[in-house]
Amino acid sequence: MKNILVDLTYINPDVMAGVNVYIYRLLSGFAQCHYTENIILLCTHSNIHAIKKETGNSFQLLAFDDINISKIPHIHGMLNLHRMNRLIVKNKIDKFFSPFINIAGLYTSKVPCIGVFHDTQGFELKHGRLKRLLFKTTLKHILTRQQRLVTISNYVKNDILYKCPYIRVEISVVYNSIPNTQCFQERTVSSSSPYILNVNTLEPYKNIITLIKAFALIKEEISHNLIIKAKRLPYWDEQVLPLIKELGIDGRIKLIDNKYSESEMHKLYSNASLFVSPSLMEGFGFTPIEAAIHCIPVVCTKETALYETTKGLLNYYEPAMSAEHLSKKMLDVLNTEYEPEYLKNIAKEYIQTYSPQKQAGKFIELFNQ
Repeated sequence: MKNILVDLTYINPDVMAGVNVYIYRLLSGFAQCHYTENIILLCTHSNIHAIKKETGNSFQLLAFDDINISKIPHIHGMLNLHRMNRLIVKNKIDKFFSPFINIAGLYTSKVPCIGVFHDTQGFELKHGRLKRLLFKTTLKHILTRQQRLVTISNYVKNDILYKCPYIRVEISVVYNSIPNTQCFQERTVSSSSPYILNVNTLEPYKNIITLIKAFALIKEEISHNLIIKAKRLPYWDEQVLPLIKELGIDGRIKLIDNKYSESEMHKLYSNASLFVSPSLMEGFGFTPIEAAIHCIPVVCTKETALYETTKGLLNYYEPAMSAEHLSKKMLDVLNTEYEPEYLKNIAKEYIQTYSPQKQAGKFIELFNQ
């Protein structure tokens, strides 16, 4: 069996969202497939203890820091390339796997690279002209170093081929995985304090502003509060909170920004009357699927990958930035009595499609090619 070096140098030990969630679920899938002996996790000295805590004793861990040896980028890159290649040779690595393509992929030349591309948001960022040029140039170098590219949806595959026509390597689509350890348990929605739920990051593209406006439009027709589970970022205080106060609904909206355990998240999902995802851009879109696996009615957009990954099984509204259309759809779903078996069938479809073993199995096939 081939030895695979998995790049986790980008992992932020203080965050449990996005790519961090992706990689820990993938590692869990490897463990469930009993594929751990040949997986070596490449960490940094600042995140190795957090990764060890999450993965236990299942994997071997190595520490490697991108040391700023020289202020001259070319010399800096060459020295780190030399250090990385020494590590690869010493540990008899056969392939370098980056679950989130980043700069570390430039420091390998001894072995083939497999990289996962999650979305093309970087192309949309409103940086200056020089920064955009640097981003595109660096990305081109990284992508052309890959033996194989993996995307998390067909949408991302088609998008990257359109934006990066120079790509010549084969691109495989491997969907994300969703854990299903606590689905199908009986829901206990409270009639005295019902709530609508949104779980996301507080970034403009998540379109929270439209959700706030939609909630304000129907506040007199429902008794529900709106709970937003997200890490508090400046965007909340600078853009979202002033709007909430302006609309006079600050007593009806709650931000939960502290860390929740898996069991706490299960309870939060299961007790919700409705889950809403108004996102404008997703390479995959974890949260609407997670909500549906908990047998909750879900309203979301059809933007980017969402309609593909949710398989057309949820309640959709268009256009995505229309508070009026979203409010009508929310009210319609809240007033609908769904048969438990209907919601369970949606959950079963997602569980079968997005199992950790299925995701890990597809990567194992790629590693062994």
